[in-house]
Amino acid sequence: MNICFVINFLNSLDVDKYFAQPVDEASAPSYRQVITHPMDFETMEKKALNSEYLDDPYNFPKADFDRICENAIIFNMPKTQIYGAAKKMKKFGDKAFGYFKELLECPNKEFLKFSKKLSPNHYAAQFKKEIEEYYYDILYEEKDM
Repeated sequence: MNICFVINFLNSLDVDKYFAQPVDEASAPSYRQVITHPMDFETMEKKALNSEYLDDPYNFPKADFDRICENAIIFNMPKTQIYGAAKKMKKFGDKAFGYFKELLECPNKEFLKFSKKLSPNHYAAQFKKEIEEYYYDILYEEKDM
């Protein structure tokens, strides 16, 4: 499933795993009072495996990804690590979703049959190569921290 590949790719960029799983209420007791629609990569993957993104394989997961970042930006104070990580993840994720749009909108069988690119991993390798400089600019950007 193409969306699982993209979710796992984005999750791999979350090196501190801030967005990997639902926020633990023990570590953030007021989270559910502030954030009414929580989202994380684990929940996104479950939704993908349950075919909840089939009706719109680009916009539905993109909206959930945006929600991950927006929730972190709303709940955390500026200049905190999580806030900064969310701002960076949003920038990189927007770029990644644009790059992977063809992969997400193409049914698996059609992608494998007609694409010159042989696998989602090929997309990832090409994407990393093409935006390496952009990635490091985002990763080490000081002003959003």
